[in-house]
Amino acid sequence: MRKLKSQDIFQRLKQSQKRVRSLLKRGQHDDVSLTSYGRLGHFFDFMFRVGVLKLFNKLGIDKARQGIPVQMLMLLWLAKALLGFKYVDNLQYMFRDKHLMRLCGFSPEQIKRGCSHRTSGRGRKPIHTDSVRNFGADLPSALSEKFFSMIVTLCQSKEQIKGTTFALDAKFISVEGRQMEKAALGFDPHANEVKTGYKLFLLQNIQQGHEYIICVALMPGNQDERPMLLRMVEKAISMQPRFTRSSTFTG
Repeated sequence: MRKLKSQDIFQRLKQSQKRVRSLLKRGQHDDVSLTSYGRLGHFFDFMFRVGVLKLFNKLGIDKARQGIPVQMLMLLWLAKALLGFKYVDNLQYMFRDKHLMRLCGFSPEQIKRGCSHRTSGRGRKPIHTDSVRNFGADLPSALSEKFFSMIVTLCQSKEQIKGTTFALDAKFISVEGRQMEKAALGFDPHANEVKTGYKLFLLQNIQQGHEYIICVALMPGNQDERPMLLRMVEKAISMQPRFTRSSTFTG
């Protein structure tokens, strides 16, 4: 199978997105994504419209990996997360949604071939599950943080995220049961000693009553959250000068 260059893949993606946009304008959501009744179609249309994929060039990750353009790997990784697939091996089920695969840049012939765990000879498939798995595992944390900051800044410039005030809120989710009897003890945000549970943190952009969730973090209740929260807050401050703390947060 002929390896595609980045220019070829972008041409294919543009053609797919042109068709997607025309269907969305006519309200034909079911024809865009059979999996989620058009929501994924709206999401990918939004990504192309604000120019998220162009950020790859600024990050220096625009080169192909094992003959697969990084743009396709990133879209597959995002689609997997949006569909709630925990394991990369479930990519085989994504190929059943032809419209979703077209949005990710695959041709009808590639969609028909599907993906596989082992590829060899003339029956080589267009994607290998390990390629997507290794892409996510090898992506440096510093690079992903930079990519996150660039996406938020880009969304703000396109007025997708309005306002300049942030709020940080926390909630403790208690977990009781026999399986937790020997677990380490933790403390909720009100300093009450409890059996282990989870802490849920929300970083929101608020302005005139409107709330936009910027980041959500879930971590064990008996784990020190200060290092993680410090990074979240620093990112928010670096993007906007104003920051307010919710009264319910005591960290």
